Amino acid sequence: MMNFIHKMFKTFFSKAFIVFCIVGVLNTLVHLGAYNAVLAIPGFPQGVLVVIGNTLAFILASLFSYWANATFTYRQKVGKVSFALSVATFIARLVLSDILIWIFNWIIVKEGWDFLLPWAPIPATMILIPLQFLVFNRIFKANATPLNTTPNTQK
Repeated sequence: MMNFIHKMFKTFFSKAFIVFCIVGVLNTLVHLGAYNAVLAIPGFPQGVLVVIGNTLAFILASLFSYWANATFTYRQKVGKVSFALSVATFIARLVLSDILIWIFNWIIVKEGWDFLLPWAPIPATMILIPLQFLVFNRIFKANATPLNTTPNTQK
């Protein structure tokens, strides 16, 4: 048990996780911008706009996230295999994100806290980011040069 705790501590208190979080903040800004742009479209039911907005924002933010994490967190070039695995991860995360945002939106509306509607994606993101980091570590692990080591120069 202590070995597991030590491993998790090293994983989540690393330079790679800090860079991953910085990319995550930028990614969240991309997501919020696109999400709120869709919410501003008149003439559609709010529930429909929430799901459409989150889906479109999620796709845009996921593409940015993949590129930025491959480049800055894991120091890898964009590749077909890592992209395909990342897309599969993003699809699973999209479903979970839509469910969570729908739930948070429902709670916000039910409680009359409409001023919080533009921020509904944030708690979902906070729940899903650590899970995404663990999955990305697996996806990029084979060819990654972690930020706390030097690049492999052997041929």
